[in-house]
Amino acid sequence: MVKTVKPSKNIINNVVSVPNKSSMPNPSPNPQKIKFAKQVSSTPQSPLAQESFPPASVLQRFSETKKIQNYLFSPNPFAAHVSSLFKKNIHVSPRPHLDEPYTLLTINDGEIAEQATQYGISQSYKQRNRCIQTILACSNGNSESTTAKKANVVFPMGNPGNLQQGLAVVQKAKALAKAKDSRLLIFLGYGYLSENAEFIAECEKDDEIIVVATRAEVMAKLGNKDDSRKTAESVGVPVIPGYHGEKQDIDTLLEQAEIIGYPVMFKVATGGGGNGLFLTETPEELRKNKEIVGDLRVVLEKYLLKPIQIEIQCFSDGKNRVKPIARDTSKQTKRHAKEVEESFIADEAAAEKPYVAKAIEYSKKLDTAVPNDRGARTDEFLVVWDEKTKAWMVYHVETNMRGQVEGPNGLYLLSGGVLDFIELQFFIALGGNIRDYLLSKAPFLDQSLTIDQMFAKIFARSGNKVALEVRLNGLETKFDSSGVLHDEPVQGKITELDLPSNSRTSWVSTALEVGSMVDTFGRSPLLALVALGAKTLQEAYEKMAELLPKLKIGGVPTNLPILKIWVNHALTANQPANTGTYDEILREYRKELEYQQQGLEGLSAEFSPSYQNSVSRQGTFFKQTESPKCSALVRDPNEGLVMDLTREGMKC
Repeated sequence: MVKTVKPSKNIINNVVSVPNKSSMPNPSPNPQKIKFAKQVSSTPQSPLAQESFPPASVLQRFSETKKIQNYLFSPNPFAAHVSSLFKKNIHVSPRPHLDEPYTLLTINDGEIAEQATQYGISQSYKQRNRCIQTILACSNGNSESTTAKKANVVFPMGNPGNLQQGLAVVQKAKALAKAKDSRLLIFLGYGYLSENAEFIAECEKDDEIIVVATRAEVMAKLGNKDDSRKTAESVGVPVIPGYHGEKQDIDTLLEQAEIIGYPVMFKVATGGGGNGLFLTETPEELRKNKEIVGDLRVVLEKYLLKPIQIEIQCFSDGKNRVKPIARDTSKQTKRHAKEVEESFIADEAAAEKPYVAKAIEYSKKLDTAVPNDRGARTDEFLVVWDEKTKAWMVYHVETNMRGQVEGPNGLYLLSGGVLDFIELQFFIALGGNIRDYLLSKAPFLDQSLTIDQMFAKIFARSGNKVALEVRLNGLETKFDSSGVLHDEPVQGKITELDLPSNSRTSWVSTALEVGSMVDTFGRSPLLALVALGAKTLQEAYEKMAELLPKLKIGGVPTNLPILKIWVNHALTANQPANTGTYDEILREYRKELEYQQQGLEGLSAEFSPSYQNSVSRQGTFFKQTESPKCSALVRDPNEGLVMDLTREGMKC
C-alpha cells in the first residue's frame, strides 16, 4: 500500500520541507513511489506531487552503462571497497567526516546547482555519504526551477552572491541540519560566493559546518586577480606587465595606463568569467570604465594581441597534489566568455605543446605558495609567440580557487565515466584524500602506484584523449545599424528540449526541462553544457559537427548558430584558435545572417539528396563542385560568399 505523507511547514522563513527520509520506506533497486499531498502554499514546493524518490532524472546520470548501474545499486560500494583494502592490509587514510550524516546546502543557480543537488540525492538514496537532506539557496527567479523542486528545502535569495544574505542562509540551514542530527555541508560551485574568502572564513569558525572549498587563508592568496598576481610574482611565475597598486583614483589609473601603453585590459580585481573585464584603448574609455565599476578595486594589464588561453586543473587534499587535465579555452566571445573548450590529458598535451609544459611548470611553482591548499583549483595562463626570442611566452593571468564550469565534463569523459568532479570535491571536503578516492572508483588500480600513475591508468582505459565542450547560452546575438554586435538577454519558456544522454563518450549538464522558465536578464546565460569524448581533437570536432544540428532548445533564442560556426572553423582553419578568433566568427555569422535574409537557409538547412550530391561537405558548410543551373549566394569556407550553386527547386 502506498503511504501518503503530508509535507510539514518549517518555521524558518515559512519554507516548505518534506519529512525526514529516514522515516520513509527503505529504498530498493525498484524504489516504491512515495506520494506527496499537493501543496496549496505559494512557497516553493519540494518535491513535486507524485514524484518518486529519487527522481528518475537523478538516476539517469548514474545508470548509462552497466558498470555504473552495478556500482550504484550495490550495497554501500565505497564502504565495501574500503573494507576489502583493510583485509588486504592496504593503508587507508583516516576520513574524519566521510561516515557522518550531513545536510547539503547548495548556494547557486542553474546547471551547477543541479549537479550538486542530484549528487546529494544520490548519496541519500544509497547512504554512501549519508546525505540526510538537500537545501537549495538560489536567486528568486530560480526558486521554482527543476532543481528547486528536487531539493527538500528552498531558500530564495535576492542575490546569491551577497555576503550578508549568504551568511543568513547558512544559519537557517544550520538549524535545519541540527534538527536532523547532521553536519552542514556547503557547496558553492562557481561564481557568487565561491571565491569569497570572508564568507568561507566565517563558516570555518563553526565546527559543525564544512565548506566544499579551499581554506580562507589560501583563498586570500589566490582568490582575486590582485592577490593572485602578487603571489605569482613571489614564487617566480611571470605575469603580464601592468598596474596592481593601492592608489585607485582616476588620475593614477590614467597615468599608469600611459606607462603601460594602450590598449590595456581594465579588470575588476574580484571579477571572473569575463565579468568586469574591459578592453580599453583610450583615456576616454578608461574614464568611462572607471565610472561603471565605481569604487571596486581594479587592475590594469598590457593587452596581449590574440593570445592562446590555457588552464591547468589542479586537485589537492592537503598532502597530495595532481594536475591531470589541461584545457584550451581560447574560443571566447568579445566579453571573454568561453563558448567552446577543449580538455586534454595534461601530460600528453605537455609532450606535444611546449607552452602547456611551461604552464604546468608554473602551476607547480604556485603550489609552493599554498602548501595547505585543499580541493579544486584552476590556474589560467595566456600564451603568445615572441618573434624576437622565437619562443612561447607564458604569463599567469589568474587562479580560480574552485571548480570551473568546464571542469566536470573533462574529468568525466577523459576517465570514461569513472571519475566525478563534484564527487571528488565532496570527498576531499569530508576528509578523504585523492588516493583513496581513486582506489574506490577504480578497484583495478594497483595500490602501490602514485596518484599520477593512477590517473594515467584510468585515462588509458577510457579510450578518450580529448573532451570537447560547447556552452549553450540563452542569448540573442544581433548587429545594430552601425554593425556593432549586441548579445541581448532573453526571457521565455522552454517548449522543446532534445539533448544527448550521458555515456562514456558524451556528457550533458542542464537544469532545464520542457516548461522551464528562462530569464537571463542579470543572470548567467548558460542553459546547458554539452561535451563529447574522442581519441583526437579532429574526431571530437567531427562528432560535434554531426551533433549540433540535432540539438534542440525551443522557446528562447540561443547561441547555437555561432557554436556551429566555431566548430566549422576548427575543422577548416589552418591554425589553432586564439582569443582574437571571435572576430572571424562574427564575420562568418554576419555572412550567415545576410545569407538568410536573401531567402536562403543557413547552417541549419536541410538539403535534399540531389542538392547534397552537387556539393562537397566541409564541416557544416558547402562548396560548389558542379556547373550551376541557377544562381544563389552560397558560402565557401575559404573564399567567403561566392555565386552560382545549383539548388533544387530554386526559381531562376
